[in-house]
Amino acid sequence: MGKLNWYKRFPHEALEGMFELTLEERGAYNTVIDLIYARVNKLPDEDRFISGHLRCDVRVWRRIRARLLGLGKIEIVDGRIANDRCTSEIDSALSRGLSARQAALTSWRSRPPKSSGTLNENNVVTGTEPLAEPPADPHAIQSKTKKEKIGKELVGNSESDIEESSSERKSVVSPRERNDANGLDPVSLAFDEWNIFAQSHGLPLCQRRLERRKAALRQRLKEAGGIEGWRTALAKAALIPWMFGANDRGWRLNIDSLIGEKFFTKLMEGAHANADPAAIGARLFEELERRRRGN
Repeated sequence: MGKLNWYKRFPHEALEGMFELTLEERGAYNTVIDLIYARVNKLPDEDRFISGHLRCDVRVWRRIRARLLGLGKIEIVDGRIANDRCTSEIDSALSRGLSARQAALTSWRSRPPKSSGTLNENNVVTGTEPLAEPPADPHAIQSKTKKEKIGKELVGNSESDIEESSSERKSVVSPRERNDANGLDPVSLAFDEWNIFAQSHGLPLCQRRLERRKAALRQRLKEAGGIEGWRTALAKAALIPWMFGANDRGWRLNIDSLIGEKFFTKLMEGAHANADPAAIGARLFEELERRRRGN
């Protein structure tokens, strides 16, 4: 599955198309459109997941959803929320990206070898070193010489990259753990959904998918019943204001806290919804003051 970092927006057409929508409906509609592009046309039609991104009650989203469906702004296709314009733009963007990669690869292969030898039918230059196979992604080449270019593609940019790649190869995920809908590793999908959630709520993104994080997230997915349980956890978190800085410390939710065993369990059981760190801190301060005074 490709990835889209941006998409075309036509302001005049957008304003005309949203003319009959209310302020509330416009906000929800624009968020849904962003989610469709961010998930490359694979946005699940799950009320809790969507309402979590909208920071609203599920009933509010269901009302808006019915309105958008009635106006033809969105449609449900194979259990996913879709939009005709989004589908067209996504298909075009992915097609352009594929064409660019193929053109770059063709260009790389057409370059004559920098050698005084002759090329035989086995793609080997006689009398010198054999030609290396072209890298999988020519756009990723950064070094100046061909040897450095191929080296970076094959072994990565640093020793940490090599160690990370090696450990990833050792981490075997059974087919039963994979997501049936799109064939993706549920752990990778969960990381992607966290980053989408974090970006839309102003939370820290998960920049490095370390093995310890993968192991913890895999365990949380097992406990929650898979990717659907993970989405439920995100939806629950979206309804708790203090997780987004509304507390006495300015603390914000992050991936390490979320995948922690105790934190995740409390979130799923609803314990966090009743806990207000600011109130807890105030009560603790009062208790300390009472003890200091000897009362």
